[in-house]
Amino acid sequence: MNVRVLGVIVLLIFHAVSCKEKESEQEEEKEYTITNGAIRLDRQSPIWNQLKFDTLQAKEVKQSWQSVGTVQIIPANNAIVSSPFSGRIIDSYVNVGQKVKKGQALFSFHSTDFYTAQKELADSKIEYNQAKIQLERQQDLTEKGVGVQRELEEAEALFSIAASAYENSKAFFKIFGSDGQGSKIGEALTIYSPISGEVIKNQISIGQYVKEDDEPLLQIASLDKLWVEAQVKEKDFAILEQIDEATITVDAYPEDKITGTVKYINEVIDEDTRSIKILIEAQNTDKHLKPGMFVNVKFRSVQQKKLVVPNTAILQDSDNQYIFVQNEGDEFKKIEVKTESDDNEKYSLVSGDLTEGDTYITEGGIYLASLK
Repeated sequence: MNVRVLGVIVLLIFHAVSCKEKESEQEEEKEYTITNGAIRLDRQSPIWNQLKFDTLQAKEVKQSWQSVGTVQIIPANNAIVSSPFSGRIIDSYVNVGQKVKKGQALFSFHSTDFYTAQKELADSKIEYNQAKIQLERQQDLTEKGVGVQRELEEAEALFSIAASAYENSKAFFKIFGSDGQGSKIGEALTIYSPISGEVIKNQISIGQYVKEDDEPLLQIASLDKLWVEAQVKEKDFAILEQIDEATITVDAYPEDKITGTVKYINEVIDEDTRSIKILIEAQNTDKHLKPGMFVNVKFRSVQQKKLVVPNTAILQDSDNQYIFVQNEGDEFKKIEVKTESDDNEKYSLVSGDLTEGDTYITEGGIYLASLK
């Protein structure tokens, strides 16, 4: 075969392929048209068979938001016990991990300062009793008409001063769980637990000398109920008015879902993190929550009506998310949407220029997105 014949054959083949491509393009042009962003699709087009449709519906849903939190001891359930005076510890009645009740003895020690306080209480009691006797005597004389008003007023003033001093002395002893009435001057001071809980720190050694400004000797806390401090970013502040409940999970126990109650929403923004702190109260009967640990927090909103679509309907371009909505006839329009998460991972909540009852594409929209 000479070169001229071979060249003719190649030209014929190229011409045939070009014709087929033009025919294909012409057929494709007949299958759809794009006008002002709206796509009109021929029902005979192979693309039409790849599309699935549904009607937009609003459903009662609860939105959810993910956050992280830190477990904390509730301040009212936490007691730091220090030595009120300088002195030497002579006995300890508790160990780390031990559960104690409010009013239970913790430790005792000898202290010169405590002896002084005991003496002051005894002296104030004597002065109180003497002032009381003097006041009653003046009141009796006045009732009989032989008393002097000035002396009665002086007795009342002295009694008021003595009574105040005596009450202050007793109040001082109440700090240590005693009224001081049964204590003898020179005996050891016993410190009692101010709350019921568990001893989580114990720095007591028998015989050690402690000062009132030393580090705390004991820490007692109730861990059956704890706080979780979570954060909501500034961009999500709108959810603060909608939060209904919070669910807490721990990585070590992923199946254990703890329902928490929102106790407080801070009104001040943390300038470093640009977030608001939320305190959640959580039961800790299983002891899965440990103070200081990080946890996952899912907030859920109050029930509200929202448009819901499957995730397969949502498409993404370089800047926005959108879905295809069917207009009159066989025309489809790209509608930009904003999405929010739903507890069902297969669906999303959407908002935008949408109306309940609109027909939209649930699957296959990617084929329309590729048309130019």
